[in-house]
Amino acid sequence: MISPKNKVCAIVVTHNRLQLLKECINAIKNQTYSCDIFVVNNNSSDYTELFLISENINHVKTVSNIGGAGGFNLAIKKTINYEFLWMMDDDCIPEVDALEKLMDADFLLKNKYGFLCSKVLWVDGSINKMNEIHYIDSAQRYKNIYKVRQATFVSFFIKTDVIKKCGLPIKEFFIWGDDIEYSRRIAVVNNFDSYYVNESVVIHKSKTNTGSKIAFDSADNINRYYYAYRNEFFLYKKEGLKGILYYICKCLYNCARVLLFSKDNKSKRINVLLKGFIDGFSFKPEIEYL
Repeated sequence: MISPKNKVCAIVVTHNRLQLLKECINAIKNQTYSCDIFVVNNNSSDYTELFLISENINHVKTVSNIGGAGGFNLAIKKTINYEFLWMMDDDCIPEVDALEKLMDADFLLKNKYGFLCSKVLWVDGSINKMNEIHYIDSAQRYKNIYKVRQATFVSFFIKTDVIKKCGLPIKEFFIWGDDIEYSRRIAVVNNFDSYYVNESVVIHKSKTNTGSKIAFDSADNINRYYYAYRNEFFLYKKEGLKGILYYICKCLYNCARVLLFSKDNKSKRINVLLKGFIDGFSFKPEIEYL
């Protein structure tokens, strides 16, 4: 574990996206509210490691790619001595006062919340559809602060004492759905009121702003959807028979969309979806506590 210099540590997980990582790190360093930085280098094969060493950034390089879920799990273990953790992917570029606005919200809420999350925009200034927030209701608790049940790991702000009570992100998720499971575990399962901070803004430089849809995504992303369908089944199983039936209908609907609208790789898309769904029956990872 590293020794804190500040109250907050920004933790970033990266894999072979050095240019984006540089932007991300530069944006964190230029924040109006100072924080430390810790990076999990998911066994990148580019010059990521040399960059982190040359910039004297606290980091760890894994011996294999353990995915975003594994990366955040590991990063939290290394930074648990901090009071607050600010979690993000390497393609998250915070505006200069993004952290300051989160700390303002912490003050307004008197440190009583589960997590905070930022407004996430795409590169053209529109809301990023991958990270769109759905409020519990439209009533404001305070100015531009809204109650939510879930959020993504694209500017996810959390107190370490909440982590100690709720556990770590499930590393076996690898990618996809780990942030939804974790945020809902905090806000829904453990009943910690959690909030969206509209004035804290970050840019998520995802390749497109179409959301994640297996029927329309590019061919090189298809295999990733295995984790989406396996991991989501784990989430819906928690809601009993109603959740399972809903998820079966959702999978059938997406199979139909692939057959009707996909322009290529229809059989591959269907096979990946079904494999993820089937493996979801036996996928039962344990929550890890510190």
